[in-house]
Amino acid sequence: MRTRGVSSGVLALLLLLPARADDPLSPAPLSPDPLSLEAAIATALRHNRSLLNVQTSIADAELEREARIADFRLTPGLRTAAGRGPDSEQAEAGLEVRQAFTTGGDVRVFGGIVYDGNQEQTRLRVNARQPLLRQAGSLVTLEPLTRAERGLTDARRAAFERKQTLVLEVAVAYDAILRAARQVDSDESSLERLAGLAALTRAREETGQVSRVDVLRLELQRGEAETRLQNSRDVLENLREEFALLLGLDPLQRFTLSPPPLLELDPPDPDEAFVLALRNRIDIARALDALDDAGRQIRIARRNLLPDVRLIGDLEADGDFPDLQNETWFIGFTIEPDFNPTQRRAGAARSELRREQVERQVAELHHFVQRDVRRQLRDYRRSQSNLAITARNRDLSARRLELSEALFRMGRGDAVTLSDAEDAHALAIRTELTARSDASLAAYRLLLVLGTLLERPEGL
Repeated sequence: MRTRGVSSGVLALLLLLPARADDPLSPAPLSPDPLSLEAAIATALRHNRSLLNVQTSIADAELEREARIADFRLTPGLRTAAGRGPDSEQAEAGLEVRQAFTTGGDVRVFGGIVYDGNQEQTRLRVNARQPLLRQAGSLVTLEPLTRAERGLTDARRAAFERKQTLVLEVAVAYDAILRAARQVDSDESSLERLAGLAALTRAREETGQVSRVDVLRLELQRGEAETRLQNSRDVLENLREEFALLLGLDPLQRFTLSPPPLLELDPPDPDEAFVLALRNRIDIARALDALDDAGRQIRIARRNLLPDVRLIGDLEADGDFPDLQNETWFIGFTIEPDFNPTQRRAGAARSELRREQVERQVAELHHFVQRDVRRQLRDYRRSQSNLAITARNRDLSARRLELSEALFRMGRGDAVTLSDAEDAHALAIRTELTARSDASLAAYRLLLVLGTLLERPEGL
């Protein structure tokens, strides 16, 4: 899908100057420091606080993954033990090394000094354990690492999804400020025009050319225009504060905006768009991973039904280093008693149920994505059509108002016709601003639904 008019949009970010001390609620002046639309989005991606909080979970997941990787590294440690028996005191101290294997087994090697109350001697001890059935194999042994890696992927996905929604939020706020600024300009022009017409109407009233009703009508319209202008200015000020917070900046910073070219798309047909969404949407990838996890949990639960049989081997040698004597060793099997097989069978059954539930969720998500894609495609096409219609209506209302005002000034038109034309023109401007906003945001929302609003990193 191709886009047009994205990189040429211009957004100017102007920093706040100190407000006047005599009017602490006055709008902050604007600074001449420009910032493009792309740079404004980049600023939000760097400084938005909610995004930074989400990205913190990535570092936490990376720490967990490193800890699980370290489980299979050769790990040395100091070992000490001391106590008193019925006949003598006993103590040992030395270095113990542990190595875990992906097969489920582990080996511990201890070397140090042993004191038994009478003498000291060197001791070497080796203990090896290897599950044969229940806990054997990488499927069970690597499960903590697999979960940690899945947690890291989910954290990265959450951060990427937040970035996409943040880009949309910046676009929405940016467009809202532009729309509010245009509304302020329109209300100012309307008030200025009505003020002149009201003065002209009062003058004509003195000569009997218009009635007192016409004068009151225009005075009422003028008062309503003043109210609209004040409301529009308040809305613009609030939007500027919210936009500054969205960028992660001080809420007292102020922005001036230049209208960018309308974001235009060449949308694919619904079937192609659905396939594109399936390839790029993060929620689809997350659902497929959940399905894979459910299948893996079934295999682990079935493995857990097997007897707990372990192969063990112990070797111990004491003496004077390096001549170790008094060697004892043991090789054998252990079978742990099965105290609660019902719980393990219930766990396997729950895993099967969970798999069925996830399968239904994946199927439902596919239908939801298909519906969402088709809906956004319709919204985009409708918004483009509505924008063209409202632009034409605004031109017609402007020509009607111009003609009505000219006839009124020449004394050939009445105040009712002029008043109706003024109201129709104001409504047409508001409708076009709404349609332009809808058209621009519909394009961003379509890209978000397709999963192509931002380039997706590898591995997500």
